[in-house]
Amino acid sequence: AMPYIGGTEAMYLNKDLLDKWGIKEPETLDDIVKAFDISLEKDDDSIAFIPSWPSWFGGYLPAYFGGSWTDDDGNITANSKENIQAWEWIEKNFISKMPEEKILSFAQGFGAYQSPDNPFYSGKVAIEASGVWEKKLASIYAPKMNVTVKAFPGTVDNATYLSVNALAIPRNAPNKKEALVFMKWLLKPENVEYLALDQKQFTPYKTHSERFFQEHKNQYIKTFIELAQSPNAKFMPQVSFLTRYKKEIKSAYDEVIRKQKTAKEALDKLQERVSSLQ
Repeated sequence: AMPYIGGTEAMYLNKDLLDKWGIKEPETLDDIVKAFDISLEKDDDSIAFIPSWPSWFGGYLPAYFGGSWTDDDGNITANSKENIQAWEWIEKNFISKMPEEKILSFAQGFGAYQSPDNPFYSGKVAIEASGVWEKKLASIYAPKMNVTVKAFPGTVDNATYLSVNALAIPRNAPNKKEALVFMKWLLKPENVEYLALDQKQFTPYKTHSERFFQEHKNQYIKTFIELAQSPNAKFMPQVSFLTRYKKEIKSAYDEVIRKQKTAKEALDKLQERVSSLQ
């Protein structure tokens, strides 16, 4: 197997919405909280930040606090102190300040991700963590929006979630040698850059051509590549039950969002459920 496309998460900002509220671009976690407080006071229709968007945010959030879902040996670490700290940050600074009906109205009122009803594109949410592809989608669904991008702040510097698309040759494939020839051809820098440009992401290589940066639809592409090389870049655990694990993480996070469990209660229960899968 070989990786051929990479993607990372960063913080996207609707600069016009922040300017409307007189809020500077956030540099720290506290800045995000302050932006949220100001928008909650000034605006009934839009909000600076909402912890239920995007839908995968709860799973990626621990990375910004130095947390992860497994340790280096593959053991489940759902209720690690860093993970609990991450979800308690959400619980204390956002969930506790919003009536449950308002939390649910934001969460349930969001439209499809790739549509004009996406709350970031429609001006309902000013700050979100999303992938390198987001700038291209924003240019389609909200072409007049003033978008800026920077690393999402945290207790560790330049944290992100890294994802990789890979090509693999199955053990029982009938044409292994030919498949490998194709993979090696595709992974030539000029070829994989062509593919990465089309998919609005980047290649597994540490360096890219000047043409790549000039033609990429996301002018902040260098930020995403630098984040991929950060020692604080995390990735979802490579375990056989990953699909189930991700569903369990989302379910536990939803319980926190809906005030059904505290962050610690939800993560302790998650640790118990997922450990039984190993």
